[in-house]
Amino acid sequence: MIGSLVARATVAALFWLAIVEADGSVLAYGVVAVPLAVALSYALTGRPRRSRGGRWTRGLAALRLGGWLLGRSVLGGVDVARRAVRLSSVRVDPYWTTYRTSLHTEGARIALVFLMNLIPGSLSASREGDLIEVHVIGTDLDMESGLAALEGRIARVAGDPSTDEDHG
Repeated sequence: MIGSLVARATVAALFWLAIVEADGSVLAYGVVAVPLAVALSYALTGRPRRSRGGRWTRGLAALRLGGWLLGRSVLGGVDVARRAVRLSSVRVDPYWTTYRTSLHTEGARIALVFLMNLIPGSLSASREGDLIEVHVIGTDLDMESGLAALEGRIARVAGDPSTDEDHG
């Protein structure tokens, strides 16, 4: 609980500094704004619960997830650029598919919906429970394995009790 409080206060203070551009004339208001932001964050998300995996393990998993997403984003940009340059032979065959997530926590599911948009050629459109509607740019993409890999990485970061060991 104390670690969560310190982390949230640090993030809120950094946001406050960025918002006010470290202007000394309004920095003192942060004494009120930061605790209010922290209290609001707890009101919206509730108290953190202990989850599977240690803090360091989950932190390392978060770093790996960030690096993996960065790499996938670059690959996605290159793929879109390649498809755009080859206008005469564009390999675009869009389709809709439904992906069933095995993530159990709401936060992990929301993260999956948002982050899957960074997977090359995919766009999440809607979610109902554990089903996510996904628009895919072409049939040549192996979207199922990409989403499963992302899901496994999110499960490790979130400490979600899903079958995260089954995914890459």
